[in-house]
Amino acid sequence: MNRLRKSGRPLREAVIEGGATRFASVLLTAITAMIGLLPIATGVGLDFLHFGVVTRSETTQWWAPMAWAIFWGLLFNTLLVLVVTPTFYYAWENWRDKAKARKQKKTA
Repeated sequence: MNRLRKSGRPLREAVIEGGATRFASVLLTAITAMIGLLPIATGVGLDFLHFGVVTRSETTQWWAPMAWAIFWGLLFNTLLVLVVTPTFYYAWENWRDKAKARKQKKTA
């Protein structure tokens, strides 16, 4: 977004394009990590030795809470990165632009 702004793009356009550029990579990374955590979090796994499905092993009780914490942390972080960060960036830059305009207006 900063690069787009420096190249002369308007603020709103820079925020939308910057968000769209990061959207796919952030979303795909988070989704694949969350899908990978689901077997640990739910306690369902595959027993390759006996070729069966295992539910609720002893290690599940140990690792499931951590897997759920990471899962929800990834989900929350994804929302922060894709929604909150561009919104705050837009508000901050908009405020700075208005403050610069007021300052220039006072000195002129």
